[in-house]
Amino acid sequence: MKKIFYLFSLAIITLACSSCSNDDLEIADDATGIIKFDYQNKSVHFTATTTNLEQEDVYGFSDPSIQWIQMLRLAKTNDFSHKVFIFMSGTDLNSLLLPYTFQSGIVGEDAQINYTVDQRIETDSNGQDFVVTNTYAATTYSNDFTLTILSKEDGILRGTFEGRIENQDGDSIMVKNGTFDVQIVEK
Repeated sequence: MKKIFYLFSLAIITLACSSCSNDDLEIADDATGIIKFDYQNKSVHFTATTTNLEQEDVYGFSDPSIQWIQMLRLAKTNDFSHKVFIFMSGTDLNSLLLPYTFQSGIVGEDAQINYTVDQRIETDSNGQDFVVTNTYAATTYSNDFTLTILSKEDGILRGTFEGRIENQDGDSIMVKNGTFDVQIVEK
């Protein structure tokens, strides 16, 4: 009887594991969304948020009263040293005709990306340590960067982005195949 139970359990575990795909494992950290893109022959995926429930809606929200949309994802839960932050200003998500591509040069309306690769400790001339992040950024207003909102269905905002983003040292990377698929809470 123990042998039959063991074989049955083993068969169930094998079936459960074999039915998982890489995509299932990729977003297992947080099922509320993903932001991903490619650059320099790398593919990066951000699915994590925080365990602090008071900050939960900070990771994807829209506020029509101030025309602001925000999406934030971390590489690992509660690890803010490797993250991507996309925000759109001057934008009422409820009044956009989708798909919508942000155009360069429209005053008061743009989409921006901030990609933090890492952070390091530096020391100032007084001997005080401080944290410096290596953050790449771009905006649709004036940079070689595009972002398109494809759809908003059932509280999920989907879109694409690509372009050149630059860090504070003047180094740049070309982001390709950028997509977001993030749950948005309206405030």
